[in-house]
Amino acid sequence: MGYSGRYIDETSIWSSIYVCEDCFNDYGLQEIVISLNEKGRCSYCEQQDKFVISMDLLVDYVIAAIKTEYDIPENGLAIDEGSFVEPPGGILYTNDILYEEDVCSNSAIIDDIHDILSDRWWVRKDFYGLDEHQDLKFNWDSFKDIVKHQNRFFFHRIETSVEYSRFVEPFQILGEISNFFNVENFIQHIPIGYEIFRARYMAKKDNFSSPEELGPPPIGKSKFPNRMSPAGISMFYGSENEDTALLEINANKGQYCIAKWKSIRELLVLDLIIHTHISNGIIYLNNYPSLFDENRNHHRYKYSFIINFIRDICATVNKDGLEHIEYIPTQVVSEYLRTIFRTNTGERLDGIRFVSSINGNNNLVLFESSIDCYSEGKNQILSLEDVMVKKIKGKFMRNIFRKFRKLLIKDVIGFSRSSLLVGNQ
Repeated sequence: MGYSGRYIDETSIWSSIYVCEDCFNDYGLQEIVISLNEKGRCSYCEQQDKFVISMDLLVDYVIAAIKTEYDIPENGLAIDEGSFVEPPGGILYTNDILYEEDVCSNSAIIDDIHDILSDRWWVRKDFYGLDEHQDLKFNWDSFKDIVKHQNRFFFHRIETSVEYSRFVEPFQILGEISNFFNVENFIQHIPIGYEIFRARYMAKKDNFSSPEELGPPPIGKSKFPNRMSPAGISMFYGSENEDTALLEINANKGQYCIAKWKSIRELLVLDLIIHTHISNGIIYLNNYPSLFDENRNHHRYKYSFIINFIRDICATVNKDGLEHIEYIPTQVVSEYLRTIFRTNTGERLDGIRFVSSINGNNNLVLFESSIDCYSEGKNQILSLEDVMVKKIKGKFMRNIFRKFRKLLIKDVIGFSRSSLLVGNQ
């Protein structure tokens, strides 16, 4: 990453203060430090013989990176009665940005950078408009509003009243999302033998054992809307472990039948898990481009949009009578992926793998009808391997909450205690 001029005089004390690559969480900064090929002692962690960067040079790289997405308020921010008019996103200090980017865990390093740049304030570029991430988010939010409240069947031909020069038509939004998933390798193969669990409440008189009883509802019998499918369209919903399967049906005191299924052929899915991780109950993309990666940082706005999209897909929806409306955007996306989307090699998807909004474990929805899921024939994709009966004495929900309490910290995508009270998928 290039920069022009030096912010700190090379004779400054900061030129003899060094930071090693191990002190950075940001892969972009780590690569910069290593590329300088200078070894020495870190002034912060005190490790010896490490790749290091002097603080004065580090500040130059920080300024250059921040300038790719931010500007100084003096470059156009309005002034009212002697003060800047604060734009959306606010006026930020350098340390605000560095903490947001999770540049490093050592606060002393960030504090020193902030002290050096204490006279620098920052605002996002295009501060009174929308940056590219906000642009995409605006269009996704508009898409959700259109299909929920205006037109959900012919939205590809809708005449919208949105007055915005960069408004993207709803159908085009689906294409943008699909293209990203193709390019960024979110399309994955699940091998033969993949295990998936479904649970069902059992009354004392019940004795479930057949695929028809333990699979999804038959065509015409799917009465209720789900995250990926409206009422009337049957899909196979399952979880990768027994506990999650029980939580997804809001299991309480009583007796439940748990069916273990296995895939009998390779499955092609949109995998919303493979490139993500969960920290403090929030989903993050693993390969989110670093602000300091000059080869990829121009893609950051797309990644910001996609992670917000994934969070929406995996979010908790309260069963308050309006869930059939809240599910509509994900149902429309699912329908597009099921019927129109093709991979780069022209293949159709079998389903979507996604994070449970209840406990952060993995779920899978398969697009095939109930008959094709398990009926013998060329379209069969699953076989029923085992049937188990489990009795719950009333503490199941409480014990699961304790088990996952480290995940259930923030209610950003629904991983909160309240989301344990309702089965949502």
